[in-house]
Amino acid sequence: MYGIKIDGVWADMSPGQTVKLMRWNSLFDFDTVRGSLVNDFTLPFSPINDKLFGWFREPGMKYPNKQYYCEKIADGYVIERGFIELVDCTETEYVVIFTQNLSEIFGEYQNVLMNKLPLGSSGFGSAQPPVIAANHLTDILCWPTVANSAFYGTNVQAGWNGKMNEWVTSTSLNNHARVPMLFLRWVFERIGELCDFKFEGDFFESEVFKRAVVYNCFSLDDATTITYANHLPEVTIPELIKELRKLFNLAIYFNVNSRTMYAYFGNEILTRPTVLNWTKKVVPSASRTPERLNRIKLDWELDQGDNVMKRVPLPTGFDFYQTPETQRGFVFEIVSKVSTVAVEAGMATVEQIGASPRFNQGGAKFAPRIALWNGVVGGVPTIAPTYGSWNIAWSGANNLKDKCYGNYEAFRKSTSSKVVLADLTALDLHQIDWHNNVNAHHSVFVKGKEYFVAAVETLLPLNGRSQVVLWEK
Repeated sequence: MYGIKIDGVWADMSPGQTVKLMRWNSLFDFDTVRGSLVNDFTLPFSPINDKLFGWFREPGMKYPNKQYYCEKIADGYVIERGFIELVDCTETEYVVIFTQNLSEIFGEYQNVLMNKLPLGSSGFGSAQPPVIAANHLTDILCWPTVANSAFYGTNVQAGWNGKMNEWVTSTSLNNHARVPMLFLRWVFERIGELCDFKFEGDFFESEVFKRAVVYNCFSLDDATTITYANHLPEVTIPELIKELRKLFNLAIYFNVNSRTMYAYFGNEILTRPTVLNWTKKVVPSASRTPERLNRIKLDWELDQGDNVMKRVPLPTGFDFYQTPETQRGFVFEIVSKVSTVAVEAGMATVEQIGASPRFNQGGAKFAPRIALWNGVVGGVPTIAPTYGSWNIAWSGANNLKDKCYGNYEAFRKSTSSKVVLADLTALDLHQIDWHNNVNAHHSVFVKGKEYFVAAVETLLPLNGRSQVVLWEK
C-alpha cells in the first residue's frame, strides 16, 4: 500500500501515479546539507483534495498561500516527510512541489547575518559586574584575557596595557578593550529559541562544543549595555553550521517534522558496524570507479585582520594538513571559514585592530573563530585552541586531522564507487532515512563486501528498481 497524507488527511491520488524520490547522505557532502527531494507531482480534483487546497480550482476562491505537512507512506512506513506547496492548477489536477525545505529551515533568520540577529542584551557596569570564573555550562558569556597590542592601532590610551579583558581585580576590568565573548552553546540555544528549533547529537553533547567560545574584538569601552549580536561574526546561521561541519567533520541531518538538527562526528560514523545485507536486493554489477581524489587537504581561512595569522611560518598547528603523496591521484580540499586563536607565553594572542567607538574604529571586522574555555588559570581567565583531549589545530597532539578526519582520510585513500540498481522495499528506505530515523544505517553488505550508501533515487510507489550510489567501505 502506498499513499500520501497531507496535514494528517489521506489525499486522493490518480490511478498509476508515480513520484520520484531522491535522497542524499550528508556524511559525504561538505559544501551543502541536502535532505530529500521529491519532484513536483499532481493530485486530482476530488472532494478531499478540494477541501485540502481550499477549493482553489474555483475562480472565486483565494490562493491558500501556505505550506502543508506531507508524509509519503508505503507498507506502513513513513518513507518521506516534508512540506508541500500548491503551485498550479491544470484542467483536472492540483500541482504541488515537495521538499524537505532545508533551504528555509531557519525561517525569517535564514539569511540574516548573525551580528544582526535579535539575540537580546544585558546591562554592564557596577550593578552587573563581569564574572571572572564563568560557567561554560550555564553562562551566556565570559571575559577571557587576550594579548592584543594592536587593538587601538597607533592611538595612545593611558592605562592601556595591550590586553583585551585585563582584570585589575577579581571583580573588575581595565576600562579599555572590554570584550565579552559568547559561549557557542548559548548561541545555539538562542537560535533554537528564535527559530523554534532543537539541536541534538553527539557534537552538541561534546566537550569541544560546550567549551567553545566565539572569539571577537568588539569592545564595549564605555558602553553600559552588552548587545550580544555585536560580538558575533558576519556569517549566517547556515554558513556557521556548514563551516563547523567542515572543521569537525560533522554529519548533519534535519528532521523537519520535529524541527531538530542532528550533528554527529563523521569520523565515528565511518567505524559503525555494518548490519544490513543487500546482497539479494542489488543487481550484480561489475562497474567500479576508483576515487582519484584520494588525498585530503585540511585548511581554514585565517583571519587576515590578525597579523599573527600573516607570519611566516604560521604558529604551530595553523598550517594546512595534506595527505602525503604515496600513490598516484589528486587532492580533495576541505577548507573551513572557522579557525581559532594562537597562544603565546600561555595566553591567547592576536595582533588585530579592535572594533571600538573610540578613534572611529567602529567598523573593524573579525572573521569567525572559536577557542576553548579553560577557566581561570593562574588567576587569568583563559581561552586556547586546546582543552583536555581536544586541540583545534591541524597538527600536534589530539589535532583535528587525527581526531575528526583520520578515518575519512583512510576511507578516501582506497575507496571506489559504483551506481547500482536495487529492489528496495519501504523498510529498506526507512532504514536509510538519515534525516528522520535516528537509528538509520549508513552501510550495507553486498556479497560479503561493505559499502556506504551515499544516495538513492527511486519511484514511488515502489514498483520498480531504485538507483543507489555505493562507496566501498
